[in-house]
Amino acid sequence: MVVWSDLGEQGSELQEAVSKLQAAVGDQPKVSVENWERLGLAGHSKSSFQHVFSGCLGLATVDHSLDVLASLTSLLSPGGRLSLVQALPGSQPPSSLTSLLVLAGLSPAPGSLPTVVEGGEATRAKLGDVTLYSVCATKPKHEVGASRLLSFGKKDAPEIGRAHV
Repeated sequence: MVVWSDLGEQGSELQEAVSKLQAAVGDQPKVSVENWERLGLAGHSKSSFQHVFSGCLGLATVDHSLDVLASLTSLLSPGGRLSLVQALPGSQPPSSLTSLLVLAGLSPAPGSLPTVVEGGEATRAKLGDVTLYSVCATKPKHEVGASRLLSFGKKDAPEIGRAHV
């Protein structure tokens, strides 16, 4: 799935990227393209995508809030991967983005911080003084909310009050 926000003057970039992705995955499954503001209206079933690219094309204006990240997480299949580009104000540390990913139920690569994306002049012209960061995270290999019966073996409790000789 490709999630976009504002393509600016790079509208053809989206079509080219989708064509390349579709060629890479073959005829099935189809690559889905959604605007981030209409993501909830798309009606995709949970766990239906192996990889989601969000804010990676056009201007980096997708607001990856906790709610948006939770929606994207629910669309990922167990073990699926989210790749995103986020514009952060200069005063906001990139570790805040990593924290949001964890709160949304995703696992960033251990010890890695989001990396700075070069370029982005059109995004800065629209949003002001921001730094663009790229980060990837993985959904755990189980469904959120899944349950499993745990087996606990009973141990013999020591008898209290008996002296052992």
